[in-house]
Amino acid sequence: MTATVGYNTSLEAEGRRAGEDLDDLEREAGIHEQAQRARCGRFMPDLSETPDEYFDAEYDCIRRGIRRTYFSVADRELRRRLIRADRRLSDIGEGMLRRDLAEAERQLARAKDEADRSPWEMAAVLAAGCVALGYGIGGLAGAIGGAVAGFFLGQGTTHNARRNRRRAVETAESEVAALRKSMTKDTRRQPYFSASEEETGDPYDSLS
Repeated sequence: MTATVGYNTSLEAEGRRAGEDLDDLEREAGIHEQAQRARCGRFMPDLSETPDEYFDAEYDCIRRGIRRTYFSVADRELRRRLIRADRRLSDIGEGMLRRDLAEAERQLARAKDEADRSPWEMAAVLAAGCVALGYGIGGLAGAIGGAVAGFFLGQGTTHNARRNRRRAVETAESEVAALRKSMTKDTRRQPYFSASEEETGDPYDSLS
């Protein structure tokens, strides 16, 4: 898709409006029920498919069904409006995916930066507190006991902090990987409609 999606407004709100506009156009064209059935995909999927094969086949089935439905509309200008509205909705979806990926990458960078920082500051504060508390209770002997307790508490705190930071990095990496995979799939899949079809309202055999 080549249309530019504005980022100065809420993409979710734009998507809702675009979906409502498309719904209204389908009703105007008398194809709303057909389009809804087409979006349901295959009645019986192939159970031998891998997850990637399943979603690719499902996408292609829906794409072909929507194309058949839209190009069955006799009025060329109405076909053009339908295709334009569908492409607009797709553009917004792609914009949301790009936005989510950018935010996930920022979260990953923050998680890595946090993981690279030493957690000893918290442990040192905890240890100092234990020494002060021990001294207040038992003088020098209490301070020594507090130092020992503070050492072990600090070790546990450091270990837990490092573990939590590693988990945060792993979670962020998984999110980025999933979004990048989605973007790669969207890039290699044929669009429902081309820019030329939006312009003319006529189908091109190479996309059928």
